[in-house]
Amino acid sequence: MSRPVERTRAIVCFVENNDHLLQQVLALRQSWLYVQSPDTDMVVMGPKSVLARIPDDIVKIEQRAVADDPEWFSYRYGNATAYLNGVGAHQLDRYAHILHTDVDTFITPAWNGFYPDGFVCGSGGYSNDDDVRDNIRAVAAQFGLQHRGLTNTGATWYGPTALVRRVAAMTEMLTRYILSRHFRSNEGAWPGWYRGVAQMYAAEIAINHCAPGASRTDQLDMFSTSRRSVRDYPHIHCWHTDEDFSKHRFMAGGYSASDARNLNLDIIADYALEMSFRSLPDMTKSAEATDTDSPDKVEDTPAMAAASTTTSSRHDAADDAVHMRPVGASADDAPAALTAASSRHDAADDAVRMLLVAASADDAPAASEAAERLLRERPDTGPGLVEAAEYHGIAPLLEPAIAALARKSPAAVSDDTRRAFTALASRHRRAAAVREGCVDELLTAFAAAGIPIVLLKGVALAHLIYPNPSLRPMVDVDVLIDVADTRAAVQVIRGLGYSFRRQHVSRFSGRLHHLPPATTTRAGFTISLEVHHDAMSPDAPDSLTMATLTARPRSFERGSGPQGLALDHVDMLRHLSRHAFEPARRIRLKHLYDLWRYQREFAGKIDWPELDKRFPQARVALTLVSDLFQGGTPDAPARASAPKGAGLGMIPLSEIARLPLTAKLDALFNPPAWWLHGFYGVPVDGSLVTCRAVRHPLTVARWMLKRCVARAGLSQPLPRAAIEGLAEAAR
Repeated sequence: MSRPVERTRAIVCFVENNDHLLQQVLALRQSWLYVQSPDTDMVVMGPKSVLARIPDDIVKIEQRAVADDPEWFSYRYGNATAYLNGVGAHQLDRYAHILHTDVDTFITPAWNGFYPDGFVCGSGGYSNDDDVRDNIRAVAAQFGLQHRGLTNTGATWYGPTALVRRVAAMTEMLTRYILSRHFRSNEGAWPGWYRGVAQMYAAEIAINHCAPGASRTDQLDMFSTSRRSVRDYPHIHCWHTDEDFSKHRFMAGGYSASDARNLNLDIIADYALEMSFRSLPDMTKSAEATDTDSPDKVEDTPAMAAASTTTSSRHDAADDAVHMRPVGASADDAPAALTAASSRHDAADDAVRMLLVAASADDAPAASEAAERLLRERPDTGPGLVEAAEYHGIAPLLEPAIAALARKSPAAVSDDTRRAFTALASRHRRAAAVREGCVDELLTAFAAAGIPIVLLKGVALAHLIYPNPSLRPMVDVDVLIDVADTRAAVQVIRGLGYSFRRQHVSRFSGRLHHLPPATTTRAGFTISLEVHHDAMSPDAPDSLTMATLTARPRSFERGSGPQGLALDHVDMLRHLSRHAFEPARRIRLKHLYDLWRYQREFAGKIDWPELDKRFPQARVALTLVSDLFQGGTPDAPARASAPKGAGLGMIPLSEIARLPLTAKLDALFNPPAWWLHGFYGVPVDGSLVTCRAVRHPLTVARWMLKRCVARAGLSQPLPRAAIEGLAEAAR
């Protein structure tokens, strides 16, 4: 794509009165400043109160939000395209080309060489089955519009200004029509025909009809989690994820100063994090410029609260330092302030835990009243409640309680929160159905090949202790096989259409743990399969292989699918307790809930003397988890002797490596007491002196030695069958 001699372009977006969105548009601005494009303006439209908080190097066009107008039926995304033809939008005609984009995006240095012909857009993921595709074409036919077959068009568009505005105008009209005719009485169900992406359906029709030569490009909407080079992709989009870079984690205050050290601005994920950090001084200034008596002022977000803690005496120096900071330089000013917002994050964590207890408590009415009081008394937990529930893997469990509270006391739960939980629960139901179908195939194929296979963690627990598999979200399907069966297992898995990753994501492989992940796509969902030879991680002090099981696996019913094999009770509890207490900044509640619910479900069948004798760590973990959930209402008092730091883990070594020296030593040798009790099996009422002085330092030394040995290529030899299996998987 050759660059024209003269061409004026603009990056255009709309920002509502929401501090999350304001921070994101300021981060987009930082990327625009970093790129220093000589022919590109940045144009932001939005309410006057929001534009007042944006620096004046941005072209600002005042425009009210339309999403609250009756014809939009409370559809919050209406502004995303309506602004291109709203009040003042004619000013865009001064530009030859515009990039229409969401605010949770960034441009990169590759933008300066991005001059495609015609209309191009990024890729979406809303058209996942024939019903969706048929409905979209039916709407197009009703208006006599031509659909040329281009589907899954993205939210980001680039093209001649007049054409982009024409596509937006038709999208606006079609969105309102789809909302009124298809989603007045129901929201549909994701990933099928779903109200939340009605605008994407409309945009697909508009693009096909108005821009006959339109095409999708991977140059737009590249994932913010990518480790690829920014030199190859001019535009980055933040998707819903917990992986780095995660906009949700950033908004919740989940990144600290240490995360900003040694970033490589050539890598997309690092670049996105850097630009987000650079936006914080601007947030601080915008907070000071805001009239606090303004009637439309919104609640501070974690990132906003963090930025506002920076004192005015540091503003100028901090601003310059952060804006001009080279890679690897100190990020202690604005980023450090971000950690001050962790109390909000903790509040959301506490809220989802208490709601989880309420949803499972024996005294349901009392628990429900306590949960309702919690949401009323802590309105600051609202913005982070959905993100916390999804991070902890308990959104489907909480959805009925949230819906019930919304009906009983509408003021306690916002419509956005209720709808988000409904959408998440629907998505997990569909994902569970697809996942269960894949497990059915695996069990059938492995049985035909004569290979024993044990279902681990969530794949088994979804049937053993949950009323419905959709209530137990999971990222991977984990299975355990004998190491001697590796090569045959790989052939079976590949025969089912899975593709193995060529290597592990982590460079640390001190002991064989599992094969590189194998993935397949079914009905729009990516299913990831991990084939374990050892159910314990390399950092665990013991192993759990087919050869070291304490008892034979037991069979269990899987609904209408074939029976599965699960670990026996003692093996299951030692596995779950080890997994729950692996190093992690925040231990996910679903892992702790698994332990709590399992011991409640099978208390009369567990060989407790055997567990106490051979695996005391598991018994201590169960005690800690029981204390955490209380087994009753959220109001139940904690025991006076309960260890401090409940739910907090030891920071993983990969994160500790990026901390300053003092913080690094503290994170290595002074993890939370709660985690130390659970990881080392020290009785809850016992002293941690010996553990902190001897056992834990020796463990850290062992972990470090293992990594050094692995990095030097001197890891212990693997069994021949495993080596051949790994080679087969890599091919």
